[in-house]
Amino acid sequence: MAKKDYLPKGDSQYSFWYDNFGNKLVGHGPTLGITNDEINVVQADALSVRTKISEVQAIKLTTQAVVHTKDETLSESRQKTRKLVNRLKAHPDYSVAIGEELGIVPPDVPGIPGGVDNAKPDFEITVLGDRNRLDWMKREFDGVVIEGKRGNETTWTHLDKDMKSPYEDMRKNLIPNVPETRIYRMRYIIGDEEVGQWSDEVKVVCGFEEAE
Repeated sequence: MAKKDYLPKGDSQYSFWYDNFGNKLVGHGPTLGITNDEINVVQADALSVRTKISEVQAIKLTTQAVVHTKDETLSESRQKTRKLVNRLKAHPDYSVAIGEELGIVPPDVPGIPGGVDNAKPDFEITVLGDRNRLDWMKREFDGVVIEGKRGNETTWTHLDKDMKSPYEDMRKNLIPNVPETRIYRMRYIIGDEEVGQWSDEVKVVCGFEEAE
């Protein structure tokens, strides 16, 4: 059986190992016929390795920060643009011709007349013994946001952002062992942005029992 290589593969691990190697060589060098000049070379090399690794790590952190800022800027810009476009399309003097000139008429999506703006998720609910399973159609989108109401709730609660069907609602009933009504709706997302229309609301009654 082949033995492991004594040289660590990871950058940080190798740098730590090399520093120790150079420091310990000071005590064992004379015994093993290593001159002070050779030891100085090893220690200088270890310092160079450590410096270059630190430089790369700093660049990575800077790059991550820049990319994060870029993503936030684009996300905010897209959200503002969608709100403005919605205002434009709601204006009584808006026309498809104006929309085409502004580039705000979405391209056709197979099976979705009117494109992304009219996209609306379809889903079915299966009531299981301890959960509700929501099977939804992904189509050309990245995923869906899911909202729900239960019992006497009058406002929608954000349940999840789901990228792969099905979604499972595993919450227990508000009152143990008492059947309750739950209502669900979904909306498509592209990236982190909600697009299209809310789905039709689907209502079910679930009688989840309290686990013994």
